[in-house]
Amino acid sequence: MTHTKFSSSHLIRVRGAEKPHFHDHHDLTVTIVSGKSIIHFWNHEVLLEEGDVVSIPKSEATVVFATFSPPYRGKDKRLAKSIHINQ
Repeated sequence: MTHTKFSSSHLIRVRGAEKPHFHDHHDLTVTIVSGKSIIHFWNHEVLLEEGDVVSIPKSEATVVFATFSPPYRGKDKRLAKSIHINQ
């Protein structure tokens, strides 16, 4: 992890899936370093592959490189209610 007073960056290894969640005070940019990932939004999902980058505004809900602004210190995470997306 690296951080400044404006942002923090994290190398995260995800096995399986994270529970749906929100970050109320942080915008998030995710870069897929290796593997594939599906990010679920309220009304759609996005399949990401190595090299893909997605920007997730703080108002919405594999190995990734994540940059938080302001720096993330592990206390801004709240679980989202489960949603079902028709495929």
